[in-house]
Amino acid sequence: MNIDEFWKLIDDSDSREERQQIRAAHLQEELKRRPHSEIIDFHAHFLALRQKVNTYRTWGAFGHLFGSPSTDSFLDFQAWLVGLGKESFDLASSDADSLCDVPQVREWVVRLMNPAFEADPSIGYFPGFELLAYVARRAYREKANGEATGFDNALSERGLEQMQEPADEYWDIQDGDEIAGRLPRTVAFLRSLF
Repeated sequence: MNIDEFWKLIDDSDSREERQQIRAAHLQEELKRRPHSEIIDFHAHFLALRQKVNTYRTWGAFGHLFGSPSTDSFLDFQAWLVGLGKESFDLASSDADSLCDVPQVREWVVRLMNPAFEADPSIGYFPGFELLAYVARRAYREKANGEATGFDNALSERGLEQMQEPADEYWDIQDGDEIAGRLPRTVAFLRSLF
């Protein structure tokens, strides 16, 4: 599976569908129809794309926009960015300070700023798509009659790691002065909402 086929699967799962369980189930079914090697390819593309946005700058922008800088929420956010599709992902991954230009990010921020906002349990309090990180493993396991060690072995053989450190230099993502200096457009976008 090449990267274009990966993006087609993501797009075919309908990135506008907010019910992530439906999107994940669709992707899982599509992957189960493919050879094991393509399931691993799908996950390899997912990991490579997630790593592109696994930076302290993106983490800082995410935390500043959504107030949830935990590791788990940031990983789920990375998956959500991939789930938006190629066009939005490319915009988001081009520069962390451009996150505020991604229409879906803007929609979320405005939604959260609304005093009447009530989180839908199926969507959550911030943008994340944790289930996307598991669709390949689950498809592989179902195709292999419940056996998942082959998935882990195939990832290891390709030198792929599930978790990696952020790709850029560490900085304190909760320091207001650091955020203002490194993410001026993000800060200006939030200020424009008040």
